[in-house]
This record gives sequence, structure tokens and C-alpha cells, in this order.
Amino acid sequence: MRLSDPPSFQLADVIVQTLVELGIRHFCICPGSRSTPLVLNIWRDESASHTVHHDERSAAFQALGRSLATGKAAAVVTTSGTAVAELLPATVEASQSNVPLVLLTADRPARLRGTGSNQTILQPGIFGPYVRAELDVPATVPDHGEWQRELSDQVTRLVQSASGPRPGPVHLNAQFDKPFEPTDLVRRATATCPMPESPGSHARIDLSDEIRSALTQSRRGVIVVGPNRIGPPMLDAVHALSMSTAMPVVADPLSGCRFPAGTRCNVVSHCDALLQAGLLEDLQPDLIVRFGTLPVSTRLIAWWSDRLADGGTHIYVNDTGEVHDDTTATTEYVIGDSVGFCHEAGRLQHPVVSRQGWLARWQELNALAERTVRTCLAASSLWDLGAVRTLIEWLEPNTILVAGNSLPIRLLDSAGIGLHNGVMLGNRGASGIDGLLATALGVAGATSNQVVLLIGDVSMLHDMGSLAEVRRQNIANLCIVVLNNDGGRIFERLPVTDLADVAEQLFVAPHGLDFAGLASAFGLDHRLVSELSGLDGALSDGMGGPPASILEIRTSAADDLAQERHYIDLLGHAGAS
Repeated sequence: MRLSDPPSFQLADVIVQTLVELGIRHFCICPGSRSTPLVLNIWRDESASHTVHHDERSAAFQALGRSLATGKAAAVVTTSGTAVAELLPATVEASQSNVPLVLLTADRPARLRGTGSNQTILQPGIFGPYVRAELDVPATVPDHGEWQRELSDQVTRLVQSASGPRPGPVHLNAQFDKPFEPTDLVRRATATCPMPESPGSHARIDLSDEIRSALTQSRRGVIVVGPNRIGPPMLDAVHALSMSTAMPVVADPLSGCRFPAGTRCNVVSHCDALLQAGLLEDLQPDLIVRFGTLPVSTRLIAWWSDRLADGGTHIYVNDTGEVHDDTTATTEYVIGDSVGFCHEAGRLQHPVVSRQGWLARWQELNALAERTVRTCLAASSLWDLGAVRTLIEWLEPNTILVAGNSLPIRLLDSAGIGLHNGVMLGNRGASGIDGLLATALGVAGATSNQVVLLIGDVSMLHDMGSLAEVRRQNIANLCIVVLNNDGGRIFERLPVTDLADVAEQLFVAPHGLDFAGLASAFGLDHRLVSELSGLDGALSDGMGGPPASILEIRTSAADDLAQERHYIDLLGHAGAS
């Protein structure tokens, strides 16, 4: 930095250099004038990478996807005004999902706020409670020699808030006065140090006497693992805890603990179907041990709330201190590392013998559901659940599957199988359908692994602008699988469908579109699947572009719903016999 550079460029120099030294290595840049000092400093730093985006909302979700894939914060950069407001959806998701993210927004000087000056809005505080911390940097350079260190320290504290015990987004709002550009621009290499790690990794947990008693005296315990991103150590820890306690594991599809069929026999992966079929009504637990956030299955949440025995214990373990329980069913909270809790709980003396019959019943029911769904699939030419199961079984090891919200995540839950050494990610913090394609693009840009996005047709249409980024960023490792049932057919599974006169118009909203024309408009390959027998070949052809491809699976909403009801009826009769 030179003293001859404009003050705005000097401020941006300190901000960007500090971010890069803290490990913020990728910046999703949205073009704009006011952000020029930030963008030029990002460009000239050889330690930083960047992508350029035409849409701020998409850029924010792509930055979120990168953070989701790597566990380290990426940054999104915008100019002033409504461009900043476009970051709110991704900010909400990052906050609810505990994903680190840096919102780096340029602003006009504070003296222009409230004056009607063009493209000037009140940017500080715009994200409300959804950021962990925020910093509003004034437009002036102080006249004392310590200002660079002071600003760097402020930025450092802000970034540490993004990756602390409760990770999430932070907002750095920088005011800039004209001029923005230096007299010349020379690239530089920056010495870097790693981003601070979150404290408390796999720390030892001290169990209270009440929790110890509940764990060792229970006869009908269940382990529930909701969505989380703890990774393989949690998978192994949950499995070990289940084996040492003889308790079944009910695993959400995003938990990372739903294993391939037959490899971990204590895992119950068909819980939602069993609940629909009424086969868990007689199973009353006296202990729930729960990890992660709330699961996809609302039936499971209602079950543990309604069926926990009088005097039973519901232990919830979460290292962020947040409470994920909308039923107020939790009786014991443990704020601490989930892996450490599993290790400590597994060392206790458990009544394994007396739990064997309880565990065996869960195993029998899960196996029954697996046999039943296979029987139904063998008789079906195309069923959306069958397509999802085929997709999961087909994917190669180390594939990352990004789960769309609404119907796709529920089908992944109902599929009852897990990825083989793969990773499943999803935006389940706020569970919106916006930005799903952009999130998958961010994931694909952060890894060399194959990435597959399973998305519904309405979600795809909502985020179709992100398709422009596929070719611009030359994304080759992404396959977009679209379940096209012509509208928001998830509503046909809800009570509003009984109001037939308005449900079709106001909720389902059929669009009558296919995705061949959309793919052609953005220069992408397109394959249509209308028979289950053609899915394997389409998947094989659709992987490993460039460019990324769109694989459209066209199903009938009415047939899919009829198939699902037939499966549940068949399962209920089989379980009752």
C-alpha cells in the first residue's frame, strides 16, 4: 500500500489482505462501481481466487455452497444499495445452518445516509439477527500510524465470529469515497496463515448423574441423528455407541450416518415409512439420545414427542448451545462435542442383554420396509421414489449429492438407503427452495469430486438464472437431476389438497414446461428420462462434462402419489400379519 493511493483503496487493501491472511481464499464478486476498491485488491492478491457473478442472490448462495463443501468461509462481494439486500436469503440459510460466510459489501459514506442520495440505503443492520457480528468501516483514513493494525484487528475479530463455537455469516460493510482506483495496479503474493479452528474439537464430555442414570437404566432407548456436518468421526462414533448400547439409530438422510444397506445393521433408515404405516405405534421408548438439528421427517418429531414414556428422558447434544426442539420434548441438554459425548456414553455399563429384543424389533421392521419397497419398485415402470433410489445406488464413491428441498429431500428420506462413501449436503437451515442450484454450483466449484444436484422442477425454475454461471465458470463436475412432475406437487400430499377448487391454482401451480429448451438456451446438455430402465444410461452419459448437464426425470404426480400409498398400505398389511 502506498500513501499516494486514494483513501478508499488503502482501506480496501487492509480489509482484503487481512481476510486472505485469515484463510478467506475465495471471493464471489458481483460487478459494481462502489465496490471497485475491494475488487481491485482481490484481483491483485495472488493468494485469492475469485469468480464473477451477474446476480447477487446467486453469488451469495454459491459462496454458501463453497463454505458448505469446505467448512471454511468464502466471501461474497457487492456494491451498495439493493445489491446488498439480495444477500438476505443466503444469509438466513447460513445462519440457520451454522455455515461460515463473509458478506463484504461496499457502501456510500455515512454522511449520505438519509439524504435521498442515489443507491444509498441503510446497510448496517440490514441482516438483523442473522449475522453473528458486523463491522461498519468509515470512509476516512485516520491520521495516526496505527490505523492499519487497528482495522486489521477489527476484521480479524469479525472473521473469528464466523468460525467460532456457533459458526455463521458476518457482515463487513465498508464505506468508500471517490476516487476508487490507484494510479497503477501491481499483483502481489501474500503470506498467509490458516483460518482459526473452531474450539472444542472432540473434547471430553462430563456427563451429569441424571444423564448417566438415564443411559444405564433405560431398556428401550433410541439414537436419533438429524442433519449435521460433523463428518466421518461422527459416523464412527454413533455406530460405536449403538453397538455398545444395543440401541437402534434412526438416521436422517443428511446426518451422514445412514449407511449403505447391510453395512451397519443397527441403522433404521425407513422410519418415516414405518410411521406412515402405523408400525411404530406399539414401540414406546424410555430414552431418546439425539444429535444434529431437527430431522426432515415431521412424523418422527411427532413420534418422539408423543411416545416417550412417562418419566422417560430425551437427551439432546449440541456443541453450539442452540436448541433444536419445536416440541419442547427435550429433558436434558448437553452443550458439547457430539463425538466426545458418544465416546463417554459408550464407556458406561449398559444393559445390553435386556435391550436385545427391543433392538431386534426395530431391525425386523426396517428389513420389512426394505423388502416391501423393493417389491413395489419391481412392479413399477417409473416412480419418483424408485428414481431416487436408483440414483443413490448408481453414484460412485466420494460423490457429493446436494439435496433439494420440498419433495426431493423427502424422497431421499423415504429412499431408505445411504450413499456409499459419499457426502450428502442440503440447505436445511431455513429449508427454502431458492438458491439451490447456486449452492450446488458453489459446492462443485470448491471440489474436484463429482457433484450431483437432485432438485424439483419449481426449485429449478426459481433459480434458473444460475445456469448462466455454469458455462461462465466452466463447471464440469456437476450433474443436475430435475424431478419434473409439473408443479409444486408436494402440496398434493398436504391437507390443502382437500380444497380441490383452489389447490390446483394457488398451490400446485402447474407450469407445463420441460427443461430441454432451458438447457439449450444456456448451452447445456439435456437428457430426458421417462422410464426407470433408461436412468442408468442417462446418468452415465450425464456425468463428467464439460459443461454440466441437465438430466430431467419426468414423472406423473398422480401415479407417484398412488404408488406411495400402495407401498405404505402394503407395508402396513405386511407388518400386521
